[in-house]
Amino acid sequence: MAYLINNYNGTPLVNVQDRTLNISATSIKLPGRDYRPYGETMVENMVYMLQNFAQGIPPSNPISGQTWYDTNFKLVKVYDGGTQAWLPVGTPQSGVTLPSTGSVGELFYQTAKRQLFVWDTTQNEFRLVGPLGAFDNTNPDYPVPPYSAWEVVQIPDINNVLKTVWRLVIQGILVAIISNESFNSNITNFTDPIQPGINLRTNYNLVGTASRAIVSDNSNALGGLPPNKYMRVDLSNEPDATNLRSLGSSTKVYSKVYANQFVGKATKAVLADTATLATTATLATNSTQLNGQAASYYQNATNITSGTLSVNRLPYAPLNKAGDAMTGMLTLSANPTTALHAATKQYVDSLLLNVYESGRFIIAANGVYPLTHSLGGLPRFVTVDLINIVPEGGYVIDDVIEISPGANSITANNGIAIKKTTTQVTIYVGLDSPGVYLQANSSHSSMILTADNWSMRVRAYR
Repeated sequence: MAYLINNYNGTPLVNVQDRTLNISATSIKLPGRDYRPYGETMVENMVYMLQNFAQGIPPSNPISGQTWYDTNFKLVKVYDGGTQAWLPVGTPQSGVTLPSTGSVGELFYQTAKRQLFVWDTTQNEFRLVGPLGAFDNTNPDYPVPPYSAWEVVQIPDINNVLKTVWRLVIQGILVAIISNESFNSNITNFTDPIQPGINLRTNYNLVGTASRAIVSDNSNALGGLPPNKYMRVDLSNEPDATNLRSLGSSTKVYSKVYANQFVGKATKAVLADTATLATTATLATNSTQLNGQAASYYQNATNITSGTLSVNRLPYAPLNKAGDAMTGMLTLSANPTTALHAATKQYVDSLLLNVYESGRFIIAANGVYPLTHSLGGLPRFVTVDLINIVPEGGYVIDDVIEISPGANSITANNGIAIKKTTTQVTIYVGLDSPGVYLQANSSHSSMILTADNWSMRVRAYR
């Protein structure tokens, strides 16, 4: 006679025929009357239940209320027969839609908005815990988008390297970025590079009194002094009285002073060194001395306003094109454009090695990942790092290993391939895994890497 097996609530589950073993109704084996071997089957069932079916994948044929220990995440989960989902025990529920009911203190993580909610028994609803700004530009705690938020985010620079910053968003407008480093980002309405400190949107200002502002155009004081103590570059600045303002000092002087015209007496002018006629040297027109010497000191210059200056009497020593040695550094105006031009150190350094680095990205078995570089040609070589995100084989989270291209199909289709073009590097992950690697433990035996347990970072060199 067949057994009728009922659920705890009295509803029928399955009929088990005599001398048969049912393995499809539940995660444990259900023996019928006179089934052999009965004892071994029942003992195994008790072991399974004692372990809560501990493994990295959920048990097959679960029933509502059944528990399972997920060894991947080290979590106990319970099966919800209504949603047919395994729910974590002791961690918040998660999903796109907030549940309509809950219990006091119950938490729910809204995955689309990336926000945490707690059940409020007074209002009979899930109330927002944080962060204030929803990730998808809506905010359930306020009726009308766009949202406002003060949040920590990661934004990519122009090389797609993620930078951690604080950002202030008001009514959907990015107002300010606070950074601890300088980088270029091409963010609309912000000036590159983003600087360490507070970066405001174009045409936005800090309003108020800045007691010690570094740049304080609208401040009542600059460096502790009122603005009328400073010379304006956009106006004709007149001294308070005759000769009360000087350029430089007896010990600290300007290396160069530029102007369209100097008017007055120049006692030690050196501007005439580039003039064949003194009339072209504005500074020498009304001067009685050049470089400390009277105008008559210069050969062929009987009249300083019309005489010709002789090179061998100019106040500097010319440098011959051949045979002479320079005593200081030579600075070139630009990079070379033809084969025989002199090259700067900066230009030579730029030819030695150009590097592209991708950001960290998640991989999967049988995955294909095209990465666009801007190296200006075919990379010489490419390196691939794997960064651990789920521990395995003795490696822990954030451990970095370097993996080489190749294939191994002895036990599975393992390995990675790298395709290079002048604009892209494409990574192909093996059908089953990214490769075979030694374990980071005392055995140092090989293991097949699990793609889902690792993220990847790629560097290309030219």
